[in-house]
Amino acid sequence: MLRTLILSIILCVAAPTMFGTAARAGASATASLDGAAHGAISSNARERREAVQWLLQNGGKDSVSVLIQLLRWLPDEERAVVARLEALTGAEAGSRWFDWMIWQQSHPEYAPYPGYIGFLADLLAGIDPQCRRFVRPGGAREMGAEEIAWGGVAVDGIPALDNPTMVAAAAATYLNPDDAVFGVEINGEARAYPLRIVNWHEMVNDVVGGVPVSLAYCTLCGAGILFDGRVAGHDRPFTFGSSGLLYRSNKLMYDRQTDSLWNQFTGRPVMGPLTWPWRPASRGTIAPELPIATISPALSSCFPPW
Repeated sequence: MLRTLILSIILCVAAPTMFGTAARAGASATASLDGAAHGAISSNARERREAVQWLLQNGGKDSVSVLIQLLRWLPDEERAVVARLEALTGAEAGSRWFDWMIWQQSHPEYAPYPGYIGFLADLLAGIDPQCRRFVRPGGAREMGAEEIAWGGVAVDGIPALDNPTMVAAAAATYLNPDDAVFGVEINGEARAYPLRIVNWHEMVNDVVGGVPVSLAYCTLCGAGILFDGRVAGHDRPFTFGSSGLLYRSNKLMYDRQTDSLWNQFTGRPVMGPLTWPWRPASRGTIAPELPIATISPALSSCFPPW
């Protein structure tokens, strides 16, 4: 469990081509639910059609999670997939993939079939092969794999900002007086990370007051949380990157040491080698005001100017 450090937010005022993964070797697309699920994301158009038809005609309650995923990636099958979902669940959640993802959050009784994690791993690998580092069959997890969603970027497609150079506040002339910053003070050392910079990186790995920290910011929910990178039982402090995956519209970050996925809200590993036996810890305190001593400048030339 990462400890949450004191953090102040100072406010001055279309589907990609991803069907590159063939169905599991030796498995017919219509032989079983698992075969049909993999067949539905096959690069072979005929096999894909047959697999989808099998799911629409034969899939039961344990196929609901597969159908919800396919609703995102197979727009031509949207009406048929929604009709099948409504028949299986008795719900009318809507016509969009996102509508059904929201519905799924409150309906754990529609658990996915046992091999779903392998299907999800193949689907995500068709988008970015690096996703297999995090989503793989047999790994420990404490979250429903059916609620993991691709966030629209590759692994580290939003690059973390590591050990940024700092400048005195008076020298940060690129900032406007009303720009928001994340203010941090540890052991007498104070820093400010401008929101306009953190917004492009989402993760900042730094050392403040002798303490290794990671500032995790989720642009979708507007949550910025500073974590202590020191974890009991591990000699080296943890540093983090962005997996490109989401859980309930919140980013899933990963540690570079073990490739475990972590919940950005709780600082808790939720999938991978570190998942067990972690337990929740209390949240840190939000400081009402922090002094600003040094400020992170705009460093990356690969992004548009802030």
